[in-house]
Amino acid sequence: MSLFSPHMSSDLEELLAFTLKRAGVKTASSDAKQLLKDAEESVSLYQHDTTSAFQQGPSRIALLRLWKAAEKGSDKAILQSLLAHLPAGALYYLEQRAARIAPSLRIELSGSNELLDWADTASIENLRTLIVFCAAEGRRVAEGRNRPKGKQSRNRIEPIILGTADRTTSPGNLEHEIPAVPSKAGRRRIDEKITLIAMLATDWLRQTGSVPIGGRGDESPFTDFVTSVFEWANISQPEHALRIYWEEMKERKTRSQTDTDTPPTV
Repeated sequence: MSLFSPHMSSDLEELLAFTLKRAGVKTASSDAKQLLKDAEESVSLYQHDTTSAFQQGPSRIALLRLWKAAEKGSDKAILQSLLAHLPAGALYYLEQRAARIAPSLRIELSGSNELLDWADTASIENLRTLIVFCAAEGRRVAEGRNRPKGKQSRNRIEPIILGTADRTTSPGNLEHEIPAVPSKAGRRRIDEKITLIAMLATDWLRQTGSVPIGGRGDESPFTDFVTSVFEWANISQPEHALRIYWEEMKERKTRSQTDTDTPPTV
């Protein structure tokens, strides 16, 4: 089911095609349709999270998106982008599981717990395999949903992530709690918006092949894309969320460079 009405989807698709042309995408018209579909999925996950009783929403959404991408065979650039945008607690959780599970998969992590560094040189097969087994704790068969005229959709396989199956709101029994990440009071709502921007950044990378670049909307097609999606989905303060998103990306890059420049201790 489409998130936007047919009229809204048509207008937004036309706007996205124009934005993609600004980004130098030659097949802007056809790619705009897929970009709109990806953006709708991202917004749908965001809206599900903000109405869910499950308080670890941003981490679970990010891990679910990562698992789905690996499961359907996304390329390495997409998986690395999703890894780089994981909330800090989710990345820590994934690294701890990888350290335990990798040996049984006969995957060598090179003695490093830094999953992002390992992903740079890992084969795409090993990267997909490790993500599929570590992002989810298992799978379950979910019954198909009832459809009009008495028909029922097919049963489907759903990943169990943080003790919860896909699109459910009950946390269940968590074997591994996501460690709390210190944050300022009132940050939960803005953190959810930053998670949405991170997902839109991956949608953008998938369709344009270019890493998003910040700036004002008249300078950055990606900023224009995010602002358009926020406005059409009635999500407030896209400029504020984008500013914090870019600040956090800058901090992560600086921290990564500092870790690389620091000589190992004996």
